[in-house]
Amino acid sequence: MKNALIAVEIGESLEGIPELVKAKKLGHALNTLATVHWANEEYSSARKLYERAIEIALQNGMKREAALTYGNIGLVLEKQGKYREAAQGMKKQLKISREVGDKLLILSAQGELCTVHAQMGNYKEALSFNNRQIKLAESINAVHDILLGYNHRAAIHSSMGDQETALTFAGKALELSRRSSYEREEAYALSLLGEIKTKEGEL
Repeated sequence: MKNALIAVEIGESLEGIPELVKAKKLGHALNTLATVHWANEEYSSARKLYERAIEIALQNGMKREAALTYGNIGLVLEKQGKYREAAQGMKKQLKISREVGDKLLILSAQGELCTVHAQMGNYKEALSFNNRQIKLAESINAVHDILLGYNHRAAIHSSMGDQETALTFAGKALELSRRSSYEREEAYALSLLGEIKTKEGEL
């Protein structure tokens, strides 16, 4: 927190450099400070700092930075259980990401929207974003995002009571995670498989 505050102070006092460079430095510092507040569960402070960073980004035509920060606001709101508001921030992230053509940011937004709609019980909407996430990830061979997509799909179908489809996607995630050495996603896939088998009565 101390270092992040110092970074913001330095960013605000920068002189003799191009305005765009100053905006990028200050915006990055504000995002860092906001993330520290987020980690401390100080969500209101985090959101205010993210919103200030977005204002700076939009004023200086830094669309990619604005998209990233809208996504961060969405994640903060999700932590607070404000899922509808979170989805609005994530939709802004998705819209701007498409404008700048950043496929990795698009993937991130689609994955986050999938998760937040699933938490609201909007499974049809969640699956729609999930389909697009997997399709785009496969087209650019973004293995980690494919894994996230498979695991999300398994969790959604399990929540819907479709354990057969859930089992298929959790199995795909497990196989790909082991082949690609993504241990965190392997652990999540194993956890999902355990939950699915429990729901099927296969203790």
